[in-house]
Amino acid sequence: MGALYWQLNDIWPAPTWSSIEHCGRWKPLHNFMKHSFADILVSGYQLAGEHSLHIHVSNGRPVTVKGTLYIRSYNIQSGELKEQPKTCFSIKCYKEYAMKVEPSLLRVDNDDATCVIFATAIITSEGSMSEQTFEMLPLPFPCRDAFPLESLVGDPKIVVEAMKVETNEEGYYVHITLRSSELAGFVWLEWESQGEEIEGYFEENAFWILPGGSGHTLFHGKDKKNLKYIQEHNLHIKSLWDVLQCSRLLEDDILSETII
Repeated sequence: MGALYWQLNDIWPAPTWSSIEHCGRWKPLHNFMKHSFADILVSGYQLAGEHSLHIHVSNGRPVTVKGTLYIRSYNIQSGELKEQPKTCFSIKCYKEYAMKVEPSLLRVDNDDATCVIFATAIITSEGSMSEQTFEMLPLPFPCRDAFPLESLVGDPKIVVEAMKVETNEEGYYVHITLRSSELAGFVWLEWESQGEEIEGYFEENAFWILPGGSGHTLFHGKDKKNLKYIQEHNLHIKSLWDVLQCSRLLEDDILSETII
């Protein structure tokens, strides 16, 4: 299987097929491809005719990796969050590990309800003490169901919990921690710079935050002259809820015009 990036590097500031913009900012496509082609891949699948879900961790590294798998289930309608006991594993080079999600995490009281499965693998390679986190894109269950967008009615009220700036010879880094009161989908960050082009990219963007949970990302900045814009009040945060609000307002306007 292969994939094609159409014009990976933009050469002029204009709308293009590129996954990286002219200023170096990543589009959502690039964030998703980063996870899809990671050497440690966490994915989920449901076999046809079965009310069960399998989580699959594959190791594309030439060394054995050890880690811990965390699985959580969030009921969209009731807001109930369940967690499966963590599982420790060891995967040889170019091999995989698979496990079944506990039925209690998939069971809902209402047949029409949908739960969303979150799977996170914390990996430590052999001979290394550093840890890396790999996450599965949140998966609705049953997998055949579309994500119930109409259930995301609560404003997640995403706030900046912490922000720290570090500089080096090449540029600067901004460590950012966010917190959300409700389920926040596809959280998107960008800097408001009063027309100035801020060169750089967020290491993680278009990510999810569970209710009461936190999300972390790192901004890689290139030009230190833009540091004056790197302030909390210049950080613009959007999520799937904002998109739905715009859609609902547009529908209301269309309905009002139709009635008139």
